[in-house]
Amino acid sequence: MGGGIEQNSPVLLACDSCSHKTRAVRKKLISNLENLNIKWADGFEFIADELLKFENINLENSVAILTTALFKNRHYGSIFDILLKNKVNIFIVNSYIQNYKNDKGFMGLSNILIPTNSLKYYKFKIVLSSVNLSYQNVCFTHKNSFAMVFSHHLTMLRSFIFTHKICDISKQESIDTFGSAVDCYYVAMMKSDHKYFNALNSKAKLLNLGYPSIDEQIKSYIPNNPQKCVLVLFRHSKAYEKIIEVMDKLLNLGYEVIFRPVPTFENNSDNLEIKNHFLGRKNFTYDTDPKISNQTLQKSMCAIGDYSSTIFSFPFTTLRPCLLFYPTDIMGDKFEIETINGKTLSLADKNLHIVSRTADELIQNIENLNLDEWKERILNYRNSEIYNLGHSSEAIAQFILDKIKP
Repeated sequence: MGGGIEQNSPVLLACDSCSHKTRAVRKKLISNLENLNIKWADGFEFIADELLKFENINLENSVAILTTALFKNRHYGSIFDILLKNKVNIFIVNSYIQNYKNDKGFMGLSNILIPTNSLKYYKFKIVLSSVNLSYQNVCFTHKNSFAMVFSHHLTMLRSFIFTHKICDISKQESIDTFGSAVDCYYVAMMKSDHKYFNALNSKAKLLNLGYPSIDEQIKSYIPNNPQKCVLVLFRHSKAYEKIIEVMDKLLNLGYEVIFRPVPTFENNSDNLEIKNHFLGRKNFTYDTDPKISNQTLQKSMCAIGDYSSTIFSFPFTTLRPCLLFYPTDIMGDKFEIETINGKTLSLADKNLHIVSRTADELIQNIENLNLDEWKERILNYRNSEIYNLGHSSEAIAQFILDKIKP
């Protein structure tokens, strides 16, 4: 290797370093090169100016939209429409090749392929991102860019409570997702987000702007009287036998059951096991529609979930509760609760959720629901809790417009 490289010619590294795993790879590569007395440089810094020219990107008062799947445009509401109407210089930044291809021509916008950790070489005015922009006291954007992290799911600012319990990372790594962030701002959907975020002692800050996705869902929802129907939105694979037991009991009691797997995971082994178990069973539906239909929301008297964003969006939209099912013998005692920096936090919200620890307790809680009381409670909570309810797209767009003024 050393014999093929000139003494003064550095090796250009093209390695993302936004996760703990890719940082380890990068660190190892650098160590190997330095042990061989070989100079190295960041390849993405080397090509930055040429890449802008190639994609015909102008940085003046620019708003870079960084996302993992913009072509689906699931969470941005009418933000882009408002910015384009005001002739704002916006374009898309992709960090993955497939999304770069998918986003080509989206709303007539230009797009550019840049790894997240290389944003520091581009002096964008604003970066509005649906992926994290800072980690371990390093902000990935240029020092003069205003970095905004826009939630791509309702549990984003609470995810550090449970991520280490379901993913192959430590509790500290889960906390560091936002706790070690610097020089960036996170868009808060609701007032209680502050309680969770403040527990992290993060140097980052929150912007009280709301969440267009929940506005869109509430706006498109047409209320109707619920039926004896339960929507099941369960993710924890180790508890699938328990959720099968629950659905069996509900069907035997005359309930209609709609099981909705996480989109794109409908064909994994656990979900297929559920599908096959209830195949041909009366009143059971295996729902794989890309988006929950109005009909499903209307007829469901409640939902059963564990930690997906739908445990918040369902009650906020339908004004009916979501029952959180955390079987103690599978998920441990008080799965939803975590202590962070001496502060006890819970994923469950008493204004939206009922926690159950066993199948029988869950069934009993469903049987005893007073939907009129829950409707009043959730409605009052929704009106007082969510920032810019019904017009968060306008609030976020106006915030950006104010920021890019000369």
